[in-house]
Amino acid sequence: MPRATRSSQAAGVRAIVEPIASFYALLSTFPYLPASDILTPPAAGWPLADIVNFRKLGKTDLVVEVLKHLPYIRTDGDRGWRLGYDDTKPITYVKVPGTTTEEGSGGCKLAGLEDGVDHAVLWDMGLEPHGQKLDSHVVALTNGWQYGAWLLLDTEAGTITDFSLLGGISSSIRCPQSDRDAGLVWKHFPSKPTKEFFKDWEKKYTSLEWILIQDKNGRETGEIFSQKRVGTASKDLAEIQRIFMDYGWGSTDFRKEECRKALSEWGKARGQRIVAEHDKLVRANRSPSPPDPLDEFSD
Repeated sequence: MPRATRSSQAAGVRAIVEPIASFYALLSTFPYLPASDILTPPAAGWPLADIVNFRKLGKTDLVVEVLKHLPYIRTDGDRGWRLGYDDTKPITYVKVPGTTTEEGSGGCKLAGLEDGVDHAVLWDMGLEPHGQKLDSHVVALTNGWQYGAWLLLDTEAGTITDFSLLGGISSSIRCPQSDRDAGLVWKHFPSKPTKEFFKDWEKKYTSLEWILIQDKNGRETGEIFSQKRVGTASKDLAEIQRIFMDYGWGSTDFRKEECRKALSEWGKARGQRIVAEHDKLVRANRSPSPPDPLDEFSD
């Protein structure tokens, strides 16, 4: 490949990778995702063993080059980190040392395959949205299952498509029946340049419109709160925002670990409150026990 072409491709890869890496780094500033769960490639990219697995996806050389330089969020073991929406999990295309194919990462699953795969295999492995046939230059960054977001990266256009099988704006998408039958519904969803897309998401997080909270018991998972998710009548989001601000969110003095502990206590209290409100509602709606028909003969 001519030097000028290699240079332009490297610049294109950086333009895709840097916004994603920046977004992941932002997530680690929350009392949610530890920085140690972000896997960062060496300067030259992920090693040959991972590149061999990338090629099993049947994607273009450009996709492989992007995957080679992307950071990944760990999904092995019991990890259940979310991105953007509760039903949206990152896909880890590299194999985490010491893990097995049963432990969940895409890299582990690909490592267990000897040859290239077709769409049906990718659907079963959770690496592409079921029933959708992605182009060879398009790769999924997240697994959105049915109602979450599949973030589809078009490496040629440098864009992200926020696709959902049944959630989001899926019900309002107009698509010819021929494209539905061909598994091309994803092409009718709007897309944005990668940098713009992740800047929009970063703004939602930094403004606390979306808030990441680790599981109240400290497990490697958590929730993403937003007013839309909890409902307009709920005070949950305002209470969480107040906790973040009390511990210095938005400043260099943000006390992340103290905030994490405060959010854990809030989560436990919230759980107890929900149970108490449910019990109260059950008692209020409980009908008196019907009279025993034999009572009139008991004398």
